[in-house]
Amino acid sequence: MFKLSTAAVTLAATGHVLAHGGVLSYSWGGQWYWGFKPYNTPVGQVTIQREWDTYNPIQDATASTIACNDDGTALPSGQQLTGTVAAGTAITAYWC
Repeated sequence: MFKLSTAAVTLAATGHVLAHGGVLSYSWGGQWYWGFKPYNTPVGQVTIQREWDTYNPIQDATASTIACNDDGTALPSGQQLTGTVAAGTAITAYWC
């Protein structure tokens, strides 16, 4: 029984750890767009996503970071992309 309980706890903890991450790219209508890569410098990143600073999960519903993760500021002009999506278009977000 001890081995089964240990395995269950390990699997439960592993599932929790694997849930951390973020969206690193998007696609729709045959186009691909890079998401923001938080552990790279924002300098030179061209992305459709707003800046965010960490993969750490938000664990407090009253945290000031809940709306835009840690920073949420737009990148400088020329680095912050926008996209046009027609109503009803399927958007795929690739989670890491």
